[in-house]
Amino acid sequence: MFRSVIISGDQAQDHEFIYPFYRLLEAGSEVDVCIIGGKPVKGILGTQLPPNKDHPVKDINQININDYDLLILPGGVKAM
Repeated sequence: MFRSVIISGDQAQDHEFIYPFYRLLEAGSEVDVCIIGGKPVKGILGTQLPPNKDHPVKDINQININDYDLLILPGGVKAM
């Protein structure tokens, strides 16, 4: 098993979050979602992007990137 982390914020492109999230799960990765600020946000098309509910690390300032094999940074015009 490998570990992945998605770090995102408000107004990310929804599909740049959703597709990698589900593909990584299908591939057998443990996926942590860390949202800047630690609270759910909405993608630019309205999809709610929540931090993991079952994982203690929910805020970007709490993660240790060395704990992961893969880092995903969803982009978009509004998510800088």
